[in-house]
Amino acid sequence: MGKFIDLAGERFGRLLVTSFSHIGKRGHACWNTICDCENEQVVNGRHLRSGDTKSCGCLNIDVRRGITGKLNPNWGKNDLTGKEFGRLFVIKRLKRRVKTHAVYLCKCACGNFIEVIAGYLVEGNTKSCGCLRSDMLNARIGELHPNWNPNLTDEDRETTRTYPGYKEWRTSVYKRDNYTCQKCGDNSGGSLIAHHIEGHAKNKELRLELSNGITLCKKHHDELHHLYGYDVGRENLNKFIK
Repeated sequence: MGKFIDLAGERFGRLLVTSFSHIGKRGHACWNTICDCENEQVVNGRHLRSGDTKSCGCLNIDVRRGITGKLNPNWGKNDLTGKEFGRLFVIKRLKRRVKTHAVYLCKCACGNFIEVIAGYLVEGNTKSCGCLRSDMLNARIGELHPNWNPNLTDEDRETTRTYPGYKEWRTSVYKRDNYTCQKCGDNSGGSLIAHHIEGHAKNKELRLELSNGITLCKKHHDELHHLYGYDVGRENLNKFIK
C-alpha cells in the first residue's frame, strides 16, 4: 500500500470528492464522490488522480451527443463546467438554450444560484448574481467610492462587517465548506452565514482567520446564538454540531 493521500474536497473533472470510503482489495484508497449531475459514486483514488475517471459516466454520454442527439465530436470541448468567473462557480450546463447560446447553472460566492449564457461568462459581462454591484454601491471598496460614508467610525464598520477583508474571508469559508451548512447539510442559495467560532467582538486578531469560520444555515446560526449567546467558542460549537 502506497502513501495515503487525502483527496477530500478535491475536484477531478466533474467529480467532487466528499469523503474517504474504504481501502480497496489492491490496497488503493476509495473515495465517496458527487458528480455535477448530482449522481454519487465510490471511485478508486488512483483512477481520479490519473484522470481515468472524470465523471459518473455522464461526461462520456455528453461527448457523444449533440443538440439533436447525434454523434458530435466537438460536443463538450468548450464546456465551462467546474470553472470560475468572478464570484460565479459553474455547476453544470443546462439542456435549454437561449436561441443558439448555451446556458449554465452557476453558484455565486454569496450562495445564490443563477442561470447565465455562456458568452456572458467568458466575456466577463456577468461576474456575480448581482451582489458584486450591490457591494460596490454599499461602499465596501473603500473611501474613494462615491457612496462612502465618512461619518462611520471604525467601530461602526466592524459592527456592520464592512471592514476590509471581511467579504474575502466569508467567501473563503463558504468555498472551504462547499457552500453547505456544517450542521444540517443545507446548501440553499441565500440562506448561508459564515459564523465566527471565537466571538467576533472579543477576538479581533481572529476575525479574518479561515480556521475561525464555519458555514451554517440561518436557522441553525440563530439557534446556536440562542443557546450560547454571541461569544459561542469552539467547545460549544462542537457540542452543537454533534
